[in-house]
Amino acid sequence: MRSRTIFSIFLLTELVSYTAYFFPWLNTVGFFVIVVAALVLSLRRLEYGLYFVLADLILGGKTGALFSFEYVGFFLSLRMALFIVVMAVWASNVGREFISRRGGAPNAPEQSSVRGRQGPALQLNWKPLRWWGVLGAAVLWGIGVGLARGNNFGDLFLDANGYFYAVLILPFWWVTRRETNSELNSNSTNNEFVFRNIRTHSLFVSLNIVFFAATALLALKALFAVYLFTHAGNNFLAANLVPFYRWVRDTGAGEITWLPGNFARVFFQS
Repeated sequence: MRSRTIFSIFLLTELVSYTAYFFPWLNTVGFFVIVVAALVLSLRRLEYGLYFVLADLILGGKTGALFSFEYVGFFLSLRMALFIVVMAVWASNVGREFISRRGGAPNAPEQSSVRGRQGPALQLNWKPLRWWGVLGAAVLWGIGVGLARGNNFGDLFLDANGYFYAVLILPFWWVTRRETNSELNSNSTNNEFVFRNIRTHSLFVSLNIVFFAATALLALKALFAVYLFTHAGNNFLAANLVPFYRWVRDTGAGEITWLPGNFARVFFQS
């Protein structure tokens, strides 16, 4: 898709999210539409799910709750749902291909490899991830120390879940390794190598399109919020000031603070 189309989709999503703030049923419908779309597309190609994750990280603010699902005290943000979908699809793909590889060659030596859709098995080098493993061990150690000192597990989870999100490096790495496997077996052809490089280039081009479209919308949203809150004298703008502020605050999309001198601090983090 072109960046203009992606930008339009993101803009429509933001507008629906704002409308859904006043109609809870629309919020639920929007949540499941996006999650199901992410699941279906991820099952087709995992990188499609990564596009959803990247867009949410940029546009969803600190909580990723542009859409959410609530039921009897249970709350699930869109960001957490996308995380679950992408990680589940990645784990199932790795497991299925590993089992297929082992089943096809029961006497093969143990090694980290999976077989691509076509061509030879892809040798996955885990060494680049060792420092991420150190980070994960440090996070788990911190959680253990917190529990040992009597801290509430819920508070510990809320503190650590941002680090847990870093686990998404695994599907990102897995997809790029599948597409950039330069250590092809001796029976691989030059055409296969070129094809994989083209796929890799296409992956990063698509990620860049999503990144810049979402970033552009985030910048425009910040400028719009600045204009809205510095022109409260206009009756139409004033009538929409409080609803817009509450939507930004409750979804965690950003932060807006009134300051002296008719000045507003607008901050849309990503």
